Amino acid sequence: MFRNLDDVCIAPSFEPVYPPRPWYEDPEWIGEICKSLAFKECFRYTFKRANHINVNEARAYKSWIKSLAKSYPDHRALGILDSRVTLGAAAKGRSSSAAISHVLGSSLAYIIGSGLYPGGLHCYSDDNRADGPSRGRPVSGPSKEIPAWLVSLATRRSPAF
Repeated sequence: MFRNLDDVCIAPSFEPVYPPRPWYEDPEWIGEICKSLAFKECFRYTFKRANHINVNEARAYKSWIKSLAKSYPDHRALGILDSRVTLGAAAKGRSSSAAISHVLGSSLAYIIGSGLYPGGLHCYSDDNRADGPSRGRPVSGPSKEIPAWLVSLATRRSPAF
């Protein structure tokens, strides 16, 4: 009979790969993903009206949701965005901005109707290589090797992660 959790399992000890960070800074592993994976352009368009940058970011997020609803219904999806405003509003489901709330509200039908579970991670703009097309440039290639922890995580071995 087991007397405590120590008898049931022994937790492996791993040295931390990254030093502790302030809560407001992004984890380094997100930057490593952004710098090491190959991205491709899925769609490009110009906005018909001039809007605040955060409203345009929310509209781009909605376009991503619509694309997922069409191509990947009933999936969990993770987006990497450089807009904390869009990430926060999408996670919360609303915004103090009526324009952003309207855009997010109009994306709900796609999320619910296609059984999506979208999530988001923030990356710094300097690490966001997928941002090139919004500035008239192609998507740039990876700038560093795929980290070993990501390779092992992809093969369902997570200790290094």
